[in-house]
Amino acid sequence: ADLLLITAPEGQAERLREPLGRIADEHAMLLRSFGDVRAFVDRIVQGVVGSLWAILGLGFVVGSLGVANTVTMNVLEKRRTLGLLRAVGMTRGQVTRMVVIESLLLGAAGGLIGLFGGVTTALFIQLASQPLLGHPIQASFRPDVVAVNLIAAVAITAIAAWLPARRAAGLDLLESISAE
Repeated sequence: ADLLLITAPEGQAERLREPLGRIADEHAMLLRSFGDVRAFVDRIVQGVVGSLWAILGLGFVVGSLGVANTVTMNVLEKRRTLGLLRAVGMTRGQVTRMVVIESLLLGAAGGLIGLFGGVTTALFIQLASQPLLGHPIQASFRPDVVAVNLIAAVAITAIAAWLPARRAAGLDLLESISAE
């Protein structure tokens, strides 16, 4: 593929577009201005960014389902312990609150581990882009996105724990103590 570059003084490019367009058509060439190329590249980049946001959203949904499943299994495995706590005097609300707080801590720990993993991955991508592209990709650290993700991680684990915790706290004491 050959490239022919024609420059024009400031403000003269539009005047040259029509005659250059005729020449390009006669010789089966494409005529593009830097503005056209930049707009084309910007559309591609926007498509890639949109796709990455979609993948991020999908990962968030899958991760949320995994967290919900883990928390539910954790509560089901602790049915006997929760029943014993109820037998020695804990109320249903206290049992539910205890399980939800435990899940909040799990969500915070998981969110912090995920944050560390994400920042580390971004730094590796930035370092790897230098030899591949000839220049590094500028990584950006957005505290608002980090805060939303940490809050979401904690909230999802708390919400995922609330229903199984209420169900386990509401079980018949004899049934939950004899579970296992």
